[in-house]
Amino acid sequence: MTVLVGGGLLVVAALALVFAFRGDDRGEHAAYGFGGADGTAGRQRPHRLSSASARDVHRLLSDALENRIDTNRRQGLALRLERAGSNMKPGEWLVLTLAFGVAAFLAVTALAGPSLGFVAGGFGMLANHLRLSRQIQQREAAFNAQLSESLQLMSGSLRAGLSLAQTLHNLVTDSPPPSSEEFRRVMTETRLGRDITEALYALADRMNSEDFAWVVGAVDINRTTGGDLAVILDRVSDTIRQRERLRGQVRALSAEGRLSGVVVGMLPPAVFGFVYLTNRPYLTPFFDTARGRLLLGMAVALLVTGALWLRKLSRPTF
Repeated sequence: MTVLVGGGLLVVAALALVFAFRGDDRGEHAAYGFGGADGTAGRQRPHRLSSASARDVHRLLSDALENRIDTNRRQGLALRLERAGSNMKPGEWLVLTLAFGVAAFLAVTALAGPSLGFVAGGFGMLANHLRLSRQIQQREAAFNAQLSESLQLMSGSLRAGLSLAQTLHNLVTDSPPPSSEEFRRVMTETRLGRDITEALYALADRMNSEDFAWVVGAVDINRTTGGDLAVILDRVSDTIRQRERLRGQVRALSAEGRLSGVVVGMLPPAVFGFVYLTNRPYLTPFFDTARGRLLLGMAVALLVTGALWLRKLSRPTF
């Protein structure tokens, strides 16, 4: 019975999405029916939900969720979306997180019942948080990996006699994303009146790059005291390249510990899910009794704590 109810909910949700985003291809008089033989409009028909209406509903829902959170959390979420390179607003991201949770709840409810459906809904929303964190990490790693080439391009442009602003323009046109996107933002901010050093420091903070902060410090000192900035950038680039090589060696040496943390973290849930699918009555006391639910909650808490601890121990710090 639970499977039928869950399947019905999935079908209803799918149909709702289809009708919500289905375009109206009958022309501007679609809401009024087809014209009669004498050219007059036919009987008025109810207007079907269009994609524009769905976008309006999405906008209203995102605005409502965004207004419910406090200013600090909204600004922090906006900064995280910025660092991930996303154009979404905080409210739109919250709507997407809620959609992840609802989809996971419906899917697991159709297969295993509502008790695990609520747990799956929580994990679905957590998955969107983890996805955002992963996007931030990948974008920061890509920027740091491109930093050495960006510094070489800056050094060559400065040796050719170009100014710092022209050098940044070359970075925008010749660098791959995300470096080109970030330097384009720096150029836009300077055109709007922001000091170029402040814009570069903001870029270093946004990308969480200590190496680029050194570069900005060198640029700031050069603007104050003078000197050959190209030589300084060459030395900083060589230092960053050596640090990246050392970082790769440490990452390779700690791969076994990080893999052990993943295995230890994923093995208990995998075994629990296998036993639940193959011998469900064996795990019934965990859900039907208060003591079982308490033990299950303690096991999840200890498992998460241990996984985070192993992840912290196996992560190299520079």
